[in-house]
Amino acid sequence: MNNRQKETRRLTALPLYLKELSTLVGRIVHESELSPFTQMEIVREKLRSVSKGSCRSVTLPFEARTGVEFAQIIDQLRRLNSSSIYLWPSRANECGLLEVADLNQIKFSFPFDLNPDGILVVATSDGNDSMLLEWSDDERGVRMLEVEFRGPNWSKPQIEIEPRPKQ
Repeated sequence: MNNRQKETRRLTALPLYLKELSTLVGRIVHESELSPFTQMEIVREKLRSVSKGSCRSVTLPFEARTGVEFAQIIDQLRRLNSSSIYLWPSRANECGLLEVADLNQIKFSFPFDLNPDGILVVATSDGNDSMLLEWSDDERGVRMLEVEFRGPNWSKPQIEIEPRPKQ
């Protein structure tokens, strides 16, 4: 893909992407806040170097992301790695990453239709830890959220997660 095609894709994706990011952080996000692509590549390389063995995942009802237990998990993650955070939804690949001070700035109460892929990666700026959130309807039509914790800090077993399937 040539530079003109890349720029066309970026300009096409940008309005929806800024709206998505604004929903995730609870304030208006401007294009000037997005990282340059070189920074995204640096973070991508750091994340690739994280051991595949340092991983934990859990599947929860989608609604659990707004509950007290999930908030406690986020607080534990923040204490385990206090680096700033990059938000990496799918459109970031065309538009750039958004960096926020910490996990507490992310509004996990986002709607189910936040993005068409149902995927959000949250990565620490030091590249040591990441969290993949993937949401979809299960075979029964129940909205579920799979969360994968990667990295030497965020995959630690002290993070207690109690999945409670919807009945």
